[in-house]
Amino acid sequence: MYAELHTSILQVNFLAIVEFYGLDKSDLIFQEENDPKHTPQKASKWFKQNNINVLKWHAQPPDLNPIKSVATPQVATNEYKVPPAGVHELLDQVKVEWERISKGVCRNLIRSMPRGVGPAIKGKKGKSKSWQKN
Repeated sequence: MYAELHTSILQVNFLAIVEFYGLDKSDLIFQEENDPKHTPQKASKWFKQNNINVLKWHAQPPDLNPIKSVATPQVATNEYKVPPAGVHELLDQVKVEWERISKGVCRNLIRSMPRGVGPAIKGKKGKSKSWQKN
């Protein structure tokens, strides 16, 4: 069942994001944790069928995810004066906060990947300076 949901998310959401940001699939290298639940055989076939390269990655890599340099919506929702009344209200707040992250910030994070991964490839640990907030 998980493989079905995972590939459905890739097909619908990932491809929509690629289109939204005007990216060329052939220029992308997809990154996800090498956790067995993220790498079902069905997903591997989907990536091959869609000509999308997947980065070989550790199951629990060092902090190399560029999106972590953006204040996460979950943290931003803590700044609301009144806490959410339930999970639906929390989800609404998270959606609002994600919408506040500009397209330009996301594009820059995507483009920063080669710089950010470089130190890890050379064997350095920790968060890449290229993703730290200015």
